[in-house]
Amino acid sequence: MASSRISLVFSCSDVEKVRLAIRQLTNPLAIALPRQGILKLMDTFDWALDRGGQKLLIHEFRTETQLILLGPMLSAFEDLPITNLKWLNAENIDQPFLRRSLSEATHQRALVVQASTPARGQMFQFPNSQGMPLATLLFFELPEINKCHILLVTKRGYRSFQHKLFEKVFATLMDLDIKVENKDPFDIILSDHQRYKRDYQSRFALDFEPSTYGCIALGQALSSEQHRAEINAPWIKDHPDPEFLHDLRVALRRTSSFVKSLEPLFGSVDTSWFRTELKYFINTSSPVRDLENLGTVISKQLDSNKSSPEVEFLSSKIARDVRRNYAELAQLIPSPRFDNLILSWGQIARKSLSLALASTPTINAMGPTFGQGESIEVFPKTRAKESARVLLAKSGSTLIKKARKAKKLKTAESLHSLRKQAKTFRYLLEFYEPVLEQAWTRQCINSIKKLQDALGQHQDTFVQLQLLEDLCGNYNIPKAKVSILFDVLESDQQTALEDYRKEIKLFSGPALFREIQLATGYRKK
Repeated sequence: MASSRISLVFSCSDVEKVRLAIRQLTNPLAIALPRQGILKLMDTFDWALDRGGQKLLIHEFRTETQLILLGPMLSAFEDLPITNLKWLNAENIDQPFLRRSLSEATHQRALVVQASTPARGQMFQFPNSQGMPLATLLFFELPEINKCHILLVTKRGYRSFQHKLFEKVFATLMDLDIKVENKDPFDIILSDHQRYKRDYQSRFALDFEPSTYGCIALGQALSSEQHRAEINAPWIKDHPDPEFLHDLRVALRRTSSFVKSLEPLFGSVDTSWFRTELKYFINTSSPVRDLENLGTVISKQLDSNKSSPEVEFLSSKIARDVRRNYAELAQLIPSPRFDNLILSWGQIARKSLSLALASTPTINAMGPTFGQGESIEVFPKTRAKESARVLLAKSGSTLIKKARKAKKLKTAESLHSLRKQAKTFRYLLEFYEPVLEQAWTRQCINSIKKLQDALGQHQDTFVQLQLLEDLCGNYNIPKAKVSILFDVLESDQQTALEDYRKEIKLFSGPALFREIQLATGYRKK
């Protein structure tokens, strides 16, 4: 099915002439008066909406705000009783369809303003022969980029009507001798501000050659994660939201994993203080994440109307505690202590890069004896591909041992330990991905992600059950009054265990080492 929206951008000095021409195309059901305001592009920090082929625009004017959700298979408009938006949580939207659609698209993560521009807007609605409004045309003047923007949105399923209306609009503009481009105005705005979507994508990616020294690749990775931490930290103070905290924690955890698992590539560089500080900030930011996760579970129960006054009371207390925790976190991130961490982060990254100039011994390619028992020393100047084979084998062995232990004991502690090792191994695969066999590496990463998801869900529910019990005690809430929450969490935990049993098969030993050998190119299929 064709897209439900068509976006046209053009320069025009005679705006009124265009407006009159559009008005004469048909008899619109309603013509809104010109509205001066701000047009904003809202999205998650990792551009989840854009990757899903959707756009979310906010048009603010006077005391009203209009939300416009546009997608390949849907479109929706909603007037909001709020204005001056800097960030938006989908759960704050009253309309169930919009709230559900945005929550699904953003995975419950907050929406933030990516770009904004002054706009004078006008809206036209076009009916079919039966008088049913099937299409909406939004006309914006954007003085910041000296452009006008026409956005044509048609209801799902009315492809022919959309096509005919588009031809009319396009022909009208051609008759006025106006050059039209099928572009998104916010692409122009972001480019003018030297901001690009790839700058905000959270997927880890490096670019280096197989012959690159391991210490150089490590320095690049550390610099990349340092940049992510720097751009996210200030937002936590101004926008207390899980969006930015999540990306900051990813940078902290990934770097901590690199420092530990890639220790041979550091040579003589002392990272003990840096590792301690990373762990401190990771642990400090964990409580608010745990509270928010529990709050999300409770919000879902409130939405399904399967709640009690005690559940609503608990929800309000958690919301208050989350705000309080963010306020406390904002005193630490950023702060002089956090600034020292960032400074040390950059210094260690530069030291890693400088090791390429040192007289450290190098290592040759691994021979055919590669396997579980292989013990070859890795140095900073070891070629990336050779160090990949050794360090992945070492990390894989540890992962297999923890998987076997978790299979026997299956305690929360053993499963959590397995989860952390799976994450470490995945980070190693992603780090070395540029020098590995792409197809096999990506397949292995996807398998580990599925295991991580199951283990992560189990750990989250385990923590949430403990937290829920503590909160009931702190606020004198009888557990029987909120039993539905305990039931939901216990059910989620059992589901996570079932998923874990399905995904653990790869990590029995030989199967995982075969995947490592295929990924590193040592073994062909």
